[in-house]
Amino acid sequence: MIGSDITSSELFERFARECGKDHVEPHDWLQFFDLLIYMHTSGKFLVEAELTYALQARGFDARVVAELSQSFNNGLVLLRAYDRFKLGIEAHKEGDD
Repeated sequence: MIGSDITSSELFERFARECGKDHVEPHDWLQFFDLLIYMHTSGKFLVEAELTYALQARGFDARVVAELSQSFNNGLVLLRAYDRFKLGIEAHKEGDD
């Protein structure tokens, strides 16, 4: 199971069920990003090994597993950087008063 709550599990299962197992279509990325954003904003922690195992267990091709795992990690780095940027901007605006 992905995440410790039903919502992250549901998002993952929907993605895993509807996504192509041997390639990722553009509409699949939208569901994948929904999962990524939910995991980030809810503070759920997922390590690459968990994602890799879950994808492999659902029949995803090894190349797709690698692509999705890398995209997941890159996406989390981007979202964390955005959070830091946004907090820095907001803190700067408050100090301008």
